[in-house]
Amino acid sequence: MCGREEPFRLKNVLRQLEGNWDGVNYKVEIPLRVHEQMLRIASYIQEELMAPQAAKNVLANLEGAILSLDLFPERVPLSRDENMRSRGIRCMAVQNFLIYFWIDEENMQVNIINVIYGRRSDEIKLAGVWQDIQ
Repeated sequence: MCGREEPFRLKNVLRQLEGNWDGVNYKVEIPLRVHEQMLRIASYIQEELMAPQAAKNVLANLEGAILSLDLFPERVPLSRDENMRSRGIRCMAVQNFLIYFWIDEENMQVNIINVIYGRRSDEIKLAGVWQDIQ
């Protein structure tokens, strides 16, 4: 559904170039619903899989990847799904999860739509994304 991304490595490179970087920071908008999705993911990992440290790591990685979109969010490819691509929806893979978002260039804002487990069937993934953007 979407390409692999290495947001932390790229973010570190951008930080090193910070003095020479003439980029513009975008505001990253994370709706309450997406925060709740991420907390449910972490809760599942902690309680069902009994892996509290893994839950903390996943949550930190998802948050870090989302916040890294403040610089050059276009680095993340458009979704491979034609319907989402035509709407400008991008998809970033982080570990086993997919982060869907779109860029509002006029307002210099990245809008997070959904964070879901990437190994779900494509139909379920798409239904969840469409539900959130329609």
